[in-house]
Amino acid sequence: MNKREKKMTSSLQPSGEKVSGKEGSPVDKLSRLQHEVFTLTEGLKSQKELVQLLHKALEAAKQEKRTSKQFLAAAGEQERLELVRHKERCIADLDGRLEALLKDKEELEQRLAMQDCQVNELQQHVQLMMEKNNAKQEVILKLSEQVAACMADPQRTVANSMGTETFCRLQEKIEHLKDDIEAHKMQNKFLNSEIYQLTKLWRNSSEEEKGLLMKCAYLEAKNCQIESKYLVVLRRLQESKGLDSSQQEMVKRLIEDSLQGDKKDVFKLNPVSGAGS
Repeated sequence: MNKREKKMTSSLQPSGEKVSGKEGSPVDKLSRLQHEVFTLTEGLKSQKELVQLLHKALEAAKQEKRTSKQFLAAAGEQERLELVRHKERCIADLDGRLEALLKDKEELEQRLAMQDCQVNELQQHVQLMMEKNNAKQEVILKLSEQVAACMADPQRTVANSMGTETFCRLQEKIEHLKDDIEAHKMQNKFLNSEIYQLTKLWRNSSEEEKGLLMKCAYLEAKNCQIESKYLVVLRRLQESKGLDSSQQEMVKRLIEDSLQGDKKDVFKLNPVSGAGS
């Protein structure tokens, strides 16, 4: 400890070199000052490390002193033995924690190695992507130059890149395609108008059908009301005592015929309502 402390204190002291009467250049002064700053910084670090070591040694000595006092202050051998066992348990606990920390350290090192591998792979992937991007940019620049040349003089550029006959054929195909596009547009407009008309007719027919259904429902309800009133009248005639036997028989037949008609109507309406549902 004393040797290291002397060494550190000596490193902190300024060098005994005397500056000659003839001063050097500013660059030499700057380099010398930088060297002195570096030397002082390293010395300060060494002094801090020395202070930390001395602090740890002091703490260890205090702990040893406390333990010795406890051991000497014990009443008997049993209490001293218990102190020793307690220290052994503490040491075993610290050993277990140290082992767990070492395992965690190994796992962290493995993870760090895996992450380094992944970083290397990602860097290689990024390098490839950058190369591809550069190649694409070069292609885009070439195409941009070609497009600019075509915009400047499209006839001459295209004619130079391909034969005149091929260029004329391409122009004819373009004209035919334009005609086809116009024809398709006209056909599309015609079909749209036809679809609109058919949709309008379908809507009108559906509205008329709804109106007819409502009328039929109204007439059926009206018919049911009339039939119910007719049955009520027949029932009253049947219950009255002013009719002879032949009249009673006729009223009975009329009631049965009316009831049979109601049954037929119900039989007709049920399949229609079931199909509509």
